[in-house]
Amino acid sequence: MASQLRSFYGCYLLRSLDPAARIRTYIGFTVNPRRRIRQHNGEISSGAWRTKRGRPWEMVLVVYGFPTHVQALQFEWAWQHPEKSKVVRTVVAQLKASQRKGLQGKVSRCT
Repeated sequence: MASQLRSFYGCYLLRSLDPAARIRTYIGFTVNPRRRIRQHNGEISSGAWRTKRGRPWEMVLVVYGFPTHVQALQFEWAWQHPEKSKVVRTVVAQLKASQRKGLQGKVSRCT
């Protein structure tokens, strides 16, 4: 009996460790979190241009378990644009302005 490996699709939240850019965050999609953080930190090629500044980065949260890459990408978009997402905007509207901003605000959108 051959076992089937389920593909990994995940969305992640990065935080800058640069003291000058400590409040910078980045939300993205990946099929390989270890490789992706190395790309963002410039250790290997193909990192996002938006994370060139603020290096080094740490991955503070990974949301996974999506059955398809399309669903993971839809989640990524909703996480990046909570005010525009039909699914998320009603929940976000109930949060105070201070609860919507920064690292904690981005984490709270996932819970």
